[in-house]
Amino acid sequence: MYGDRARIGFIIPSNNTVLEAECAHYLPEGVSAHFSRISTDRTFSVEEARNIESRHIRAVEQLEGAFIDLIAYACMASAIAVNPGWAEEFVSKVEEKTGLPAVAVSTATAEALHSLGANRIAIGVTYPESMNPILNEYCAHHGLEAVRIVNMRVTDKREICRLPVSSIVELGRQADCPDADAIALLATDIRALPASAPLEAELGKPVVTSNGALLWAALGAAGIADSIPGAGRLLESVARTPAHPASK
Repeated sequence: MYGDRARIGFIIPSNNTVLEAECAHYLPEGVSAHFSRISTDRTFSVEEARNIESRHIRAVEQLEGAFIDLIAYACMASAIAVNPGWAEEFVSKVEEKTGLPAVAVSTATAEALHSLGANRIAIGVTYPESMNPILNEYCAHHGLEAVRIVNMRVTDKREICRLPVSSIVELGRQADCPDADAIALLATDIRALPASAPLEAELGKPVVTSNGALLWAALGAAGIADSIPGAGRLLESVARTPAHPASK
């Protein structure tokens, strides 16, 4: 307990109240989660998402003081809004600065989808439609095709984290289409991880969430391959090695 096996440092937006709860519920015994916040505005916008990423260096420095074993960047919108390859650049800079392994949620999500054999995906997001061109660029960069995007259009960040699991399940249902190999529920401040297993049982295809993919990647980087029951097939599997290059 208390991080005897691994201590993971997460960088999250200041509004995010979901990832901490999901880490407490789903991380295996002996793995602890530690958090550093970057300030954000109350209302979501593409421009604000692009500005968040400039604040991550201080967050990294704060986490170093907790003697963590690796760093995980947990803001999906900012990770893809700057440019499609920003996450790879971030990981490289953090690893060079700290000497620690690092993962980013956007890259982790793409790797997780490929590990499950998915190339054509249906996306469910809380973001407004202004993010859709960015989502398509993100998919193309990582060798994925977005065959459908469904937007909930929730811009008040206080409301995003309060959406019940039932609403996220319905989002997954609406996003699904016959051409999709998998469903991707993207954002780290939505209660999507508890929705993944029920949706997989109902739809008969993999469901990857931002938080689930980030935990999968972080645990893999820490060398921990525990199966996590009830978290969907990605985390129930003990395989942690990406099966496909994350980007072209």
